[in-house]
Amino acid sequence: MIKVKNKEHSINLIKQMGLNSMPQSVLDKTDPEGIENFFKKNPAKEYVVRDIFSPMGKYKFVSGLEECLEYVSTIKADRFCVSVSFRTIPGRILLGDIYVKDNMVSLSASKDSSANHRNIYDNPQIMLNCELFDDRLWDVPGFEKLIDYINRFNLYDIVVEFAIFSSKVGTKRENVVIIELRSDY
Repeated sequence: MIKVKNKEHSINLIKQMGLNSMPQSVLDKTDPEGIENFFKKNPAKEYVVRDIFSPMGKYKFVSGLEECLEYVSTIKADRFCVSVSFRTIPGRILLGDIYVKDNMVSLSASKDSSANHRNIYDNPQIMLNCELFDDRLWDVPGFEKLIDYINRFNLYDIVVEFAIFSSKVGTKRENVVIIELRSDY
């Protein structure tokens, strides 16, 4: 069983395990060159800057380096995460989280393009707690790709935040993007 201590640990695990994610990095606001290098290396329409120390911590969508620097100057912690946002990428099929243990699956998800990992729990379009062989799971768009990905990387007994796209995106150019792994926080 994988134990995840916090968001920074999740980011490091995603990289260590070779999981597909959006380009992201934990940065230090006392290192402006490191921050600038991330933006140069990962050009995008939108980024998300996140607090890595608090569950449900602050976050802000920014359009580039200057807006990022302005925002991080207002936060207390020196370390934070910046990732390329997938909000502007077309073709998202499903967004949610899944927990698989033995043959039991808990899935909260949405097909709505305006959904995010904060609001899907308020009114999820899809909320299933059932056995893996339940037909309702296999009717969920992209579920087969998701469960194949979970099998391939042995992502059992851990909450996996994900997004599924019709095209291949992310650092490994796959349909399934892992946003976060959670267990103990």
